[in-house]
Amino acid sequence: MTIPETPADRKADLTRTATLVREALLHARLHHRDTLPANLQHFPHGAGEPASTLLAWTLRAQDRPAELVTVQTLDSRTGQPFTHTWVHSAPFHLDVTGDQFTPEGRGTRRQPGLTGVYVARLPPPWTQGFLPNATSDAPDDGGLQRAFERITAWLEAIPAPRFQARQKVVDYWQGADVLACGHVRHNPHKTGYQPRARPCHFCEAQAARRTYRATGDTAALDWFATLTDEARGTLIADLHAQRLSSPDEELAPS
Repeated sequence: MTIPETPADRKADLTRTATLVREALLHARLHHRDTLPANLQHFPHGAGEPASTLLAWTLRAQDRPAELVTVQTLDSRTGQPFTHTWVHSAPFHLDVTGDQFTPEGRGTRRQPGLTGVYVARLPPPWTQGFLPNATSDAPDDGGLQRAFERITAWLEAIPAPRFQARQKVVDYWQGADVLACGHVRHNPHKTGYQPRARPCHFCEAQAARRTYRATGDTAALDWFATLTDEARGTLIADLHAQRLSSPDEELAPS
């Protein structure tokens, strides 16, 4: 029997996906900026439309509804035109670029800025209360599609949590913890909390000897740890089938 998804479950899943897309874009900006389209090279600044398009594509690939919505108005404080785009996955609004509106002088560890991952039933508060209108995905000359393909490949390759190497937190940048390995993890805390270490999504899977009880070839266990759950399951099923076909055969001692 399939257990129906609760609103809390849905919000948690949407938040995880939005967080991973933001981390992927921050990572690309930090390490591979030249691979990003020009309108994403300063993410999150000025990147609402292209970043939201990538998030919407990622959600649709997960069979989640996702449409872009936008507000176009005049800033009540400055009188300047104000435009912002984010994602609506009913009934939730998702924004991964809202921290670009952080007031000057904030955005540090001690004075955190606006959240970089917003998921709620109401539109983001920085849209000044104006109701959004549905809009089309960002135009693409191929650069967004390539970025989406890289994000998709990375999402599929993220090691299971038990295999993610823990790295020391050494700095804070764009609302993210900078790890000793040079990678970044979004920090969802609004109080400037700094953990000592965090698992890294980007590093290779940690040695299996740290997870399994190693009694033989630890190099083989390390290789086993890099496989996906599906590949490990296939190997185990094949080994089980071999043992069933030769029940009297004993494993050779190492």
